[in-house]
Amino acid sequence: MSTTPLPSSTSTSPAARPIACSDAEWDTRVQLAAIYRLMQHHGWSFGLATHISARVPGEADTMLLNPYGLMFDEIKASNLVKVRFDGTKLDGSPYRVNPAGLVLHRSVYQARPDLVAAIHSHSETGIAISMLECGLLTTTQTAVRFHERIAYLDFDGAVDNLDHDEQVGEALGPHMALILRNHGLVTVGRTLGESFVVMVYLEQSIGAQLKAQSTGTPLKPPPKHVLDTAAAMRDKRNEQNNENNWQAWLRLADRVSPGFRE
Repeated sequence: MSTTPLPSSTSTSPAARPIACSDAEWDTRVQLAAIYRLMQHHGWSFGLATHISARVPGEADTMLLNPYGLMFDEIKASNLVKVRFDGTKLDGSPYRVNPAGLVLHRSVYQARPDLVAAIHSHSETGIAISMLECGLLTTTQTAVRFHERIAYLDFDGAVDNLDHDEQVGEALGPHMALILRNHGLVTVGRTLGESFVVMVYLEQSIGAQLKAQSTGTPLKPPPKHVLDTAAAMRDKRNEQNNENNWQAWLRLADRVSPGFRE
């Protein structure tokens, strides 16, 4: 049985691209634009107030961010804004970038050289969990990947406060997920796909917890030694599973929100 090959992120020839950039940057732009479309598809976009970023391959202290003023389903590879960590735009974009996005993502990348992507969201479930003193409980199989592997940062005002520029990255530590108390969620990745897959698992874990808590019935967590073992096993599988999951999500993006590759 023959199959149709999946479109490659770099399948558009350099001459046909709307902007001039390397193959590596174009691939990053396409995947980042796909994440924006998928966030909109899930209802996690919250208008114009949230942001997703990616490092520009091979260019120090440079990232791609959404053009402020566009909805997530309007974002495509060619209209992402290329900006230095100091806020200098490098591609002549007519759009500005969200100062809060610049500060938050810069903080993450400066603290974690291993990361290439970061997602910040204000979903209803994310805001709800951020208000609970207990935070995320590892009471489900989905939440096991976050057992002692999620960070918290207390709310102390606007994220674009330059006096607190390093706080988000420092709070994140070695983890792949962060709950900003009374605010929202952050997930990160060593690949673009990983940052999105972690967000999917985090949202599913939070949603299940909130529904269970809404019953008023006490929750029954697994024993700690079971969680310790399961989380360690999950660590070993995450890299391959995250990539497999991302390729599936990328195919969904092509089906539900075509145009992001432009």
